Amino acid sequence: MDAHKSYSQSELYDTLYGLNAGVEEILWALIRMRRAGLLVQFINGHIIVMQELQAWVKDGVMGAMSEAERMEWEKFEIQRRVCERALRMFCSEPGKPV
Repeated sequence: MDAHKSYSQSELYDTLYGLNAGVEEILWALIRMRRAGLLVQFINGHIIVMQELQAWVKDGVMGAMSEAERMEWEKFEIQRRVCERALRMFCSEPGKPV
């Protein structure tokens, strides 16, 4: 993903889902290999590296999601305030301050 482009939340969630699914597939393959006795040199180290990579990337995606969610919340908060003000004006008695 381009670090300078803005992505929607659904794209970020899809990216995170794809990452987790792919890493889990690799982790399970390594674990099955270990259980089957196919001893790849440093297999436990490979498993740990994959888990570390997964955590590192998730942290980066979650940071981008947090910023996107904060901006979305601010947008909807502004819209809510506008609607509340319009509703107060509509429901207020004539001549009384809103």
